[in-house]
Amino acid sequence: MYGDFFGVRDVSDVENKLKHTRYEYGALEEALANGNIQHYFGSITKEEFINLIY
Repeated sequence: MYGDFFGVRDVSDVENKLKHTRYEYGALEEALANGNIQHYFGSITKEEFINLIY
């Protein structure tokens, strides 16, 4: 069951995309380029998500 956030998908997908990714803004953007953050965290943009972790 997912329910940890407001999204409908398992956040481990995002975790796996970020594993071994350099801690640089551009590298984070690239790692998350093909994903839809809203599916995992609700109504937050990809840029807002990156700003939270960077």
